[in-house]
Amino acid sequence: MQSKLSVTAASAATASSAAQRLRDLYLLTKPNLTLLVVITTLLGLSLAADAYLPASLMLATLIGTALTGGGACALNMAMESAYDRRMARTRHRPVAADRVSHEEAVAFGIALVSLGGVILWSYTNPLTALLSLLAAAVYVFAYTPLKRVTPWATVVGAIPGALPPMMGYTAANASIGRDAWIVFFILFFWQLPHFWALAILYKTDYDRGGFKLWPGPAGSQKGVELRVLLTTIALFLTSLGLFAVGAAGVIYVVGAFVLGTFFLMQAVRLAFEHDRAAARRVFLTSIVYLPMLIGFLIADRPRLLLNALHL
Repeated sequence: MQSKLSVTAASAATASSAAQRLRDLYLLTKPNLTLLVVITTLLGLSLAADAYLPASLMLATLIGTALTGGGACALNMAMESAYDRRMARTRHRPVAADRVSHEEAVAFGIALVSLGGVILWSYTNPLTALLSLLAAAVYVFAYTPLKRVTPWATVVGAIPGALPPMMGYTAANASIGRDAWIVFFILFFWQLPHFWALAILYKTDYDRGGFKLWPGPAGSQKGVELRVLLTTIALFLTSLGLFAVGAAGVIYVVGAFVLGTFFLMQAVRLAFEHDRAAARRVFLTSIVYLPMLIGFLIADRPRLLLNALHL
């Protein structure tokens, strides 16, 4: 009887350990960031969906971009584990907490990026695969080390963050059109107020971790607030560009105008109020803004949904 209980307890412990292991590998991919990659890739697909897109192509595009994005995040965690241990918001990440070794995280990240690239090359086209590898390379080898050197790292990091919608577009057309460049800059400008508001909220934590992400004079928040305001204005104007070139219609432009106006109001409030509460409103608004903007575009161009339902 005692032996059976011991075996049962050992089996339960093994199962629990395996589940924790899988959870840690999942967390290495920064699921929220990887989900953003998938959603913005869908934005590019929706722009390109003027003709029937095979379900296999759509699925391969989303899976491939998710794998390359998640792999890049795993490599980022491996490279930053020593710095993550210093910060309250990151010290419990799998590598920082020593639940996954540095070598395992690197191997896992390389495997995901490689698999994602192969899927995109095989089922979409070489251009999309190369863009995915470019995004991963800039994120890992430029943005990650630059975070400890210069505040301009945020601008560099916005480049790989803006490439997924372009990848969605090229997966459908095998070319980079004008519409793809517009959505690239929508994502580029969206990231800057989003991350600079985060820099205000977590300045002390970032300083403790050795990250130089404060984009203004030391001790002065006004420079950061001005940058948030200017890039939010740029985002507002760029978002209307899809309507200006005829890539989107009335549903989208009305939604983009309302969302952009509200976002801009929060940036203006931050510029006048100078407090963490205003910065938090900018950050939360940015989180709501992007999926709603994409929703308006898909509602305006429903062919993507019809493609997904096509059997």
